Amino acid sequence: MILIEYDLLGPNSEANTSISQLQQKLEMIGQLPGEVDQVKADCHRWKESMDQLATDKEVITAQLASAETQLRGIKVKGLAQAKKIEEDFVSVQDELREASDREEGSNDLAKCQAQRETLEEIHARGFDLAEDIAEAKAQETDARFLVSSDDEDVVSGSGDGEGEEDVPEGEEALEDRAAEGAVLEDDAPGGVTLKID
Repeated sequence: MILIEYDLLGPNSEANTSISQLQQKLEMIGQLPGEVDQVKADCHRWKESMDQLATDKEVITAQLASAETQLRGIKVKGLAQAKKIEEDFVSVQDELREASDREEGSNDLAKCQAQRETLEEIHARGFDLAEDIAEAKAQETDARFLVSSDDEDVVSGSGDGEGEEDVPEGEEALEDRAAEGAVLEDDAPGGVTLKID
């Protein structure tokens, strides 16, 4: 319209086509400020989003750094605990080995004590037997003395028959021992032996 008023265009069809195109372009130009405002608003939102993303990135970076620090601390603590566990394991193994050695030593000591007690008992029994043997020998000597005295009487004619004096000297001592609680055994070679309980 402005072009027609100033007589810039003549009344031909080409001019009419150009005018309608110009009017469309002018309408489009009139819409541009709205679109520019929309683009500005979009840019402002994008800028805010980018600022928020930058802030979020900083927060996440700080959290990541904190997590890495914690992870390093946990790793160090884990290594320390693993080392402590290994040391405790070695210590427990040593203690078990020592306890096993002590138990083995205790078992050996118990065996030695049992052996010693058995030997002492045998020795004690042997010692008692030695006393009994010595006593039997003393009684036998006494009996021999009595027998030899009686033999002298028999030779001199004072005794005729066989009496208690005529019992062989070993048998008299054995009879005395039997009276005191000893058991006689006839299976020994060469005669009777004493078995003392």
